Amino acid sequence: MRISDMRRGLLAFLAVAGLLGSPDATRAATASPDVPADQYAQAERALRDGHVEAGLEALDAAAKRGGVRAQVRLAKIYADGKLVPRDDVKACELYGALADRHSQIDRTDPAARLIAEAFRAWALCYVKGAPASGWEKNVSRAAVLFYQAGVMLDDPESLYELAKMYLTGQGIGQNSRLAVHYFFSAARKRYPPAQAMLGYLMWEGKVLKQQSAPGLALILLAREGVKPEDKVWVEGYYQDALITASRDEEAEAIRLVQEWKKAYGSESTASTPMVMANPQVPPPVRAPGLPPAAGQKIATPGAVKSIEQNAFGNTPTGANVPPAVSPVDQ
Repeated sequence: MRISDMRRGLLAFLAVAGLLGSPDATRAATASPDVPADQYAQAERALRDGHVEAGLEALDAAAKRGGVRAQVRLAKIYADGKLVPRDDVKACELYGALADRHSQIDRTDPAARLIAEAFRAWALCYVKGAPASGWEKNVSRAAVLFYQAGVMLDDPESLYELAKMYLTGQGIGQNSRLAVHYFFSAARKRYPPAQAMLGYLMWEGKVLKQQSAPGLALILLAREGVKPEDKVWVEGYYQDALITASRDEEAEAIRLVQEWKKAYGSESTASTPMVMANPQVPPPVRAPGLPPAAGQKIATPGAVKSIEQNAFGNTPTGANVPPAVSPVDQ
């Protein structure tokens, strides 16, 4: 399947699922994160000075004039609950409206990163659910939104969330090969949680053919760049691997990390992909599988469990994927 055909198919599915706006709304496929920049700056000054009401009014005005960054900021304020009482429904509505308005934005657009963030946050609204009609938990719908943000807009965090869904079968049909593919795609973009997950799957050898040293190297790489909120479980994977790692495997893993840093740079940034120097990692798929279309039988929706709640290393999927096989080739 060609990429253009895949994109048209996805957009048709999204339209059927009610996740796209009207043709007039989706025609505006470009956006600017800084429009209008003056109102956004005014809002930030007001918030910094403690004038919350004035800041919110300025953000709201900027958002209504098409300011993508302003609407994302406004949604975050309601989601965080630090400056105003927390309002998950309001935040979800803002994220959803923004993503829907720019559902056809191109990944090269200056605002694509912010739109992808809106899609990801919108998806999480359906993962967690919100206390209002229409915002009940719906993991199948979340999978579609993660796909839009991750595959169509190149967002590594969404690719990672989609990979977890395929690995556990939460909301979509379980597919270990697609899970590995999306973990790999996110890891190449230097997203530490994806590096850790892919590395652990390679280390344990239950979903993938065991590749001990490269797997441990990926966990080491993730351990260096992971954010505080993910540090505990990544460190747990590292310590778990060290229990059975030989000195030779540990030394080879350290050597691989140094080799990757020398070849691709040491900073963990999404703008410059870290292409792992390991030919045994599955190649990119030609046509990623879509979540079930409307009317198709799907897995019973349920909350997506966190990594801490899912010991993937102790819960094998039963799949043994030859590393050289494409995730969609049978």
